Amino acid sequence: MGSSHGYGTLYISEINTIRSLGYPSVFALLKDQNNNIWFGGYGSGLGRYNTETNTVTHFKHDDNNITSIPQDQIWCIYEDRNENIWIGTTNGIAKMSQKGPQFKQIKHIANNVNTISSNNVLDVIQTKDSNIWVASYSGIDRINLKNNQVLHFEHEKDNSKTMLSNKVRAIFEDSKGDLWIGYWSGLGFDKFDSKTQTFKHFASNTDEGVTGDDWYIGFIEDENDRFYPLQWGGAPLNEFDRATEEFTSFMYGAPSINLPY
Repeated sequence: MGSSHGYGTLYISEINTIRSLGYPSVFALLKDQNNNIWFGGYGSGLGRYNTETNTVTHFKHDDNNITSIPQDQIWCIYEDRNENIWIGTTNGIAKMSQKGPQFKQIKHIANNVNTISSNNVLDVIQTKDSNIWVASYSGIDRINLKNNQVLHFEHEKDNSKTMLSNKVRAIFEDSKGDLWIGYWSGLGFDKFDSKTQTFKHFASNTDEGVTGDDWYIGFIEDENDRFYPLQWGGAPLNEFDRATEEFTSFMYGAPSINLPY
């Protein structure tokens, strides 16, 4: 089983180990550059499995400790190029360096535009320019790590070049450096143009979510340069040709996908 933000592959034996530790509902998995496996779920907190020593460290929220994780409900786990671990929770972000074990909490602060838009953080990635992007149901935020400035992007009702929706479930940067945004709204997904700061909309179902197909949970790009927007539920696997902007649907059989890690 692969992790969308990982550097390796997780195998069934490792998944079963995680479940046996009291994490039956795992929403996020990451194998980091040191071969530790990080995992988190709904209300279970955060765990780190050391594959070399076969030991597990548990991290839980503590109301009396501001260096603990901000909440035990985990949506996503990401490792940046400096080996910092970013954890998206229902109450903000926890950032931990490999020197750890303390966490830095990153949260929305009311009336402060230089903070993230929402504390319910569903995805975190780092792009090639070293910026951190944060997804929530209040749009997306770009954090410039050089000056700690936060730039917000959100849907504007009468502006078709803004985001398709504010309900963002996934962000992905492909090998070409293009940024893709998957929405939890039934409407489709976007490609972000960094030069014009505008968004282009795509949908596999032109009926705007009537069949439930256009709810997106992530993206995959394989080593053959094929691109797959991942849809929720019983939707077919679709390959999206980024040059022609056309879909190929695999209703009764998926192609062989070789991931680049």
